[in-house]
Amino acid sequence: MKIYPIITQPMKSTHTCPKCQCTDIVIVKAFPGTSTSNTIQFTKWGTQLGYFDRYICSRCGFIENYANLDSKRWQKWLRKKESDIDPESGFV
Repeated sequence: MKIYPIITQPMKSTHTCPKCQCTDIVIVKAFPGTSTSNTIQFTKWGTQLGYFDRYICSRCGFIENYANLDSKRWQKWLRKKESDIDPESGFV
């Protein structure tokens, strides 16, 4: 088993694979397609979905997923969660 060093900078910002150091990175931007493999559920019943941007190494296939924080759905969900927080409860 090969152990890889921990890279502090994500592939998203370095465009370098932390596993094999390849710089040929494919970026698949978030999109609301028919596949559920690039989605994240914001609600219990799956009525609010967010999407991932993917960074894929073309040499070894290593993948990093990032929630698309610019989406309107994400912003709406985040505002709702922030308004649900009770600062007096001490629970985060």
